[in-house]
Amino acid sequence: MLHALLDAWRACRDARIAALIEASDARVAPLLAPLDTRAGELAYHEAWVRLASAERALDVPRLLPGLFRRPLGQHFVRRVEQIAERPDDPRIAAALAQMVLEPPATSRSIWYAWHVIIERLVAISDPSTVAPLRARLAEPKGESLFWPMLYEKIEQALAALPGEPPPLSSAARAALDEATSALAAMPAARADELAAPAAAPASDLDALLAAVYADPASDEARRVYADALSERGDPHAELIQLQLAPPSAEAEARAEALLAEHGERWLGPLRAALEPSETRFERGFLARCEVGFGADSARDELLAERGWSTVSELYSDDPAVLRSAAFRGLHTIGGFEAALLAELATADPPLDVATLAAVRLESLPHEGLAGLRTSTFSGLPAVRVLQLVGIDYYDSRQINALLDSLSGLELVRRLERLEVSVPAYDGAPSASALFAALPGLRLLTVHPDFYYCVTLVRADDGSVGLRVVQLIAPFRDARDDADMLAASLVAHLATRPDWLALDYAGEPRPADEIDPHYDRIVEVLRARRDLAPLRGLPLTLPRDDPQPWARHLGSWSSEDDRRKRQKRLARARARARRG
Repeated sequence: MLHALLDAWRACRDARIAALIEASDARVAPLLAPLDTRAGELAYHEAWVRLASAERALDVPRLLPGLFRRPLGQHFVRRVEQIAERPDDPRIAAALAQMVLEPPATSRSIWYAWHVIIERLVAISDPSTVAPLRARLAEPKGESLFWPMLYEKIEQALAALPGEPPPLSSAARAALDEATSALAAMPAARADELAAPAAAPASDLDALLAAVYADPASDEARRVYADALSERGDPHAELIQLQLAPPSAEAEARAEALLAEHGERWLGPLRAALEPSETRFERGFLARCEVGFGADSARDELLAERGWSTVSELYSDDPAVLRSAAFRGLHTIGGFEAALLAELATADPPLDVATLAAVRLESLPHEGLAGLRTSTFSGLPAVRVLQLVGIDYYDSRQINALLDSLSGLELVRRLERLEVSVPAYDGAPSASALFAALPGLRLLTVHPDFYYCVTLVRADDGSVGLRVVQLIAPFRDARDDADMLAASLVAHLATRPDWLALDYAGEPRPADEIDPHYDRIVEVLRARRDLAPLRGLPLTLPRDDPQPWARHLGSWSSEDDRRKRQKRLARARARARRG
């Protein structure tokens, strides 16, 4: 009946047929569940898009309220575009005209949606939309630039819209009377005839989850699983959709709220082995974690869980964990002492990881590293990034000796990036010689202090840059910071850099605090005679964060920190056992 009425209305745009369509909707609406307005913005939008994609005429009343769903941003634009692609429909015309009469949003970022709305009203050519458009013109304009644009569009639309529908023929009037009687006599539809496809059964959900674990790199497998969860109203669907979407502050805040409420449940039994402060979800699943077990039996039992498959970044000093096949999605491992490198260097089967992060140096000079000079590192064939972290302060000569010795390791000769975070108490170690000895190295970073780091950068054209990054907010006089940075620059002048950059990667600060500070540093550096070789170099202040490890530098900074972390992990395990 609904399709027949819509066909009849498209033939003559008569208001009486539109009224019959509304009457038909009134009979069906109670049988169709509305979209869940309690869902987060992204989850609601995804559900709206899926419903609209089914292209069922009876779903239009469920879709139209979503056009007004706040916040009105790019999701609003996408929904307007999708509703405008549907066939001519008096219900859609009425909803779009109502939006023009009472605009729900006027920001410039969504002006495009208003162009789509007016163009669609003209294309539908429903005479009943003329009255609300004229009513809008009778209202005074607002103060923003939106209103002149809208009123101009309305005037253009009114010039193109018909004032009255064509008259009905006698045959059409007879058909309309017959349709009215048929609709009144029609038996009520059953909900099972109108409902959307049923939610996936639990067995299907398990199969979809198994597909995620089988191919943790696939975003598509996660989207399909999220769609199935969404049909069941599971909030995990929203987290997956949020973290697969382009990042935004709103999405991040919503994801944090979901994890605060449901995160432990989604971790399941894995949480007994996790350090909470080092647990992170990405793309809807556990991605980063620090793992430790109180007993081998607990380890063996928990490593049988499928949930480890999505972990890409793993921190542990347990070789059985690091070599476990349960972590099939790994690209980064770390959190262990350098002595363990000897065991991992010959792992069989080899570990398919690209990054060794936070590998701790217990002492300098390090005999364990020296003992690896003859190793081919067959167990770590894919490693291209290495971070070495000292847990104490050392004489800068010891650190320079460490840097000089690293070029003798086969693992280091294969690297594209090397970071050495070993603080010195008496000067600025130089990485120049090591950088020159490793022509395949693209980035070499030295943290001579917890306040700043120095990175040597080799570009595709062979040019070399020197970037100094301040890791904490300025708290001293700019001259003191300049002297500290100058000492490091002097130590690296042997590289003969082609460009120099000063950067800030600490806690966010207002530009009016950071900019004058760095202007003063630049002034001081340019006046120092010992930096004469840098005269004439391009100097930039990029204000970005090129050091992804800077955020984690404190994780393994001291033996005291390590003991505190072990205690926190033990408490977390105890809470998990009690819960």
